[in-house]
Amino acid sequence: MTYEVLVTCNDGKRNYAIKRLKEFHDIKNIQQRKNPNEVLAQVKSDDKNYVMTNIVQRIQDIDGISGTSVLPFV
Repeated sequence: MTYEVLVTCNDGKRNYAIKRLKEFHDIKNIQQRKNPNEVLAQVKSDDKNYVMTNIVQRIQDIDGISGTSVLPFV
């Protein structure tokens, strides 16, 4: 299953955030959004709890990241 994590960056920090997100082995795809302060990270995992505790919380600890959220399935 693939989870989409919306990452909100501080002004001017998107490129740094992308560089840091590439360090995560669980993130399979990183997309820039129209909003210059947003990045969409696709995480492949069968366990939502793993995504929430190990991926989302680690992303939030990155300097320059102002927020993260797992997008709901449509």
